[in-house]
Amino acid sequence: MTNPWVLKSIKLASSKGYLDQLHEVYPVPTPSPRQISREQYLTLQKLFESSEDVELIQYLLKNFEKFPINDPYVACLRRSEDLIHKNPRTVQRIATQLRKLGFQKVIEALQQPKETNRRMGTLFARWLREKFPLPVVALSEKPKPDLCVIQGTSNELLTFLNTALGCRLSKTPDVIIKVHRKFIVGEAKFIADYGGHQYTQLQDALSLFSKVDRRRVIPIAVLDGVVWLKTNSKMYRMITALSNDTALSALLLDDFVNTLANSATHTAPHQK
Repeated sequence: MTNPWVLKSIKLASSKGYLDQLHEVYPVPTPSPRQISREQYLTLQKLFESSEDVELIQYLLKNFEKFPINDPYVACLRRSEDLIHKNPRTVQRIATQLRKLGFQKVIEALQQPKETNRRMGTLFARWLREKFPLPVVALSEKPKPDLCVIQGTSNELLTFLNTALGCRLSKTPDVIIKVHRKFIVGEAKFIADYGGHQYTQLQDALSLFSKVDRRRVIPIAVLDGVVWLKTNSKMYRMITALSNDTALSALLLDDFVNTLANSATHTAPHQK
């Protein structure tokens, strides 16, 4: 039988206003273009108009986070400058592509904003810290409230989870919430589309289930996006196969915490 929180999330995602409400958790900022200084512009223009392929590629790799074109060989050149000098045909091919594209198109490509998807984890952390209806308490604080979001440095939190709670984690999770004597621990992912990288993100979130000691830890996967849409996709089949493991939308996280708190104490839902 499918986990009830999975079913609630599927129902929520198909209801009116799901994406509108999700903006509270993942507010997409207006993207601002990457900046190019006057000096960089003039230097790049000079190199672009010259026949110095090596210098052009070196300057782009050294001064700009984003390369103007998608080419599988660029990552290798970025990681080892020695390869630039040892592979003249590759360098010439890439430089020729850039010049065919045109200087202004290269500038536009360099100025493209960072992809929003890469900042979704930061947005979730801010929401959990600033807007989730529980107090945020430092890991070192004693005594702690029965219900609270735990914060600390990445190393402090990871050490606590692995040493005190018996987890086997290699990285700090996105969610650590104390509920009386237990801790909710989970990864948060916004799954923007179907496909390789997004599927890997889903697998990463679900892998946490096998890395915790459930005597003290309640593992969850906080998921949003296309994962909840009723399709024949591999993602949907994977998520609906969950039974004892809990995956849910961030919009249901407060309800989930309340349910656990009430089952433990039989008291009214918490208030901030």
